[in-house]
Amino acid sequence: PKYEVREERSGYRVTMTLVIKEFTRDDVGSYDCITSNSLGKAEGSTRLYGN
Repeated sequence: PKYEVREERSGYRVTMTLVIKEFTRDDVGSYDCITSNSLGKAEGSTRLYGN
């Protein structure tokens, strides 16, 4: 697959990483991460630039 989500757990903390394989100009843009559980909700975003 073009995109792969990796998950790393450490105690109660979970870190998710998005891996983009064979990055191209089509992958340039904004990416959002939204998560929620019984304790609340968290959101984050990033923008990828390329030539």
